[in-house]
Amino acid sequence: MIAVAPMVFLVDDDPSVRRSLIRLLASAGYTVEAFASAKGFLVREPYAGPCCLVLDVRMPGLSGLELSAHSLHRRLEEAGKLRRDAA
Repeated sequence: MIAVAPMVFLVDDDPSVRRSLIRLLASAGYTVEAFASAKGFLVREPYAGPCCLVLDVRMPGLSGLELSAHSLHRRLEEAGKLRRDAA
């Protein structure tokens, strides 16, 4: 089994905030993948390794809180711990 590096996913619609947080997290040694919208993050293939989400709470379209709930729901479905018809 190949070890997969931890990843921080950053979703923020403000380009200056994204740049600042990317620099901050990278300076602390984290690998960061950033997205300008929740939709951009959701079309990404699921990540196989350990990861966390850093989300802007107020974004156009899907908010950070809604994205967090959606991501948790999707992960539970993928793990087989949630029936697809339960949603």
